[in-house]
Amino acid sequence: MKPTLKTTALAMCIALSLTACKSTSNFADARPTPVQPAATQPAEAKPDATQPAATQPAEAKPDATQPAASSYDDLKKLFYRAVVDGKSSDLVDATYKGKVFAKVKLSNTDEERYAQTTTDEDGDVTLNVQKNSSDKFKMSGTINSKTVGSINLGEKEIIENKVKDGHVDFGDDADGKYSATISKNGDIVGRVEYNSRRAAEEGFYPSFEGKDGATKYLFGYEAFFDATKQPK
Repeated sequence: MKPTLKTTALAMCIALSLTACKSTSNFADARPTPVQPAATQPAEAKPDATQPAATQPAEAKPDATQPAASSYDDLKKLFYRAVVDGKSSDLVDATYKGKVFAKVKLSNTDEERYAQTTTDEDGDVTLNVQKNSSDKFKMSGTINSKTVGSINLGEKEIIENKVKDGHVDFGDDADGKYSATISKNGDIVGRVEYNSRRAAEEGFYPSFEGKDGATKYLFGYEAFFDATKQPK
């Protein structure tokens, strides 16, 4: 049967409909895939504001019970360090008092090889500054030593607020020398030394009763003191 115009038109309509449906189906398939949200990354850990800071070790503080040897060393440095001297016109009759620190070499026998050296606070010192008849000031004093007893500092003239090579009597024919400086603030810093060389040359060492009641022999004594002017 020959296709008629009507059947041909119908066939074309059907074909067009099928094409449109296929095109619509492909368009739907071609839609872009929705963008997936990025995976959430864990937040960077922040320091806890309430976390206490690491405790730092406290600085070491000087021990208040440090041995007396350090005080001896301090006075020794003070003695050899330049101090501000007072003026001679500042001198007046006065008494000075202070502590003594000493390095002492003692033995229970008259043989030095058995002697032992100790460094410790060794009592106190009293110094007298007085003007003599010639209007010159002189110094004298006494050390009450815990180890060797009374030590006498002989009278010596003060020149430019200093005393040099003053005589020291340790008793028992033992001697030595002392020197001192009067500072501007009214302190006196000094040094006392036993003449061990003379004792060695003569082969005679002074003896005295020690704190334990036993006889002691003196082979060495060096002391430093810092005395303060006392109110009248």
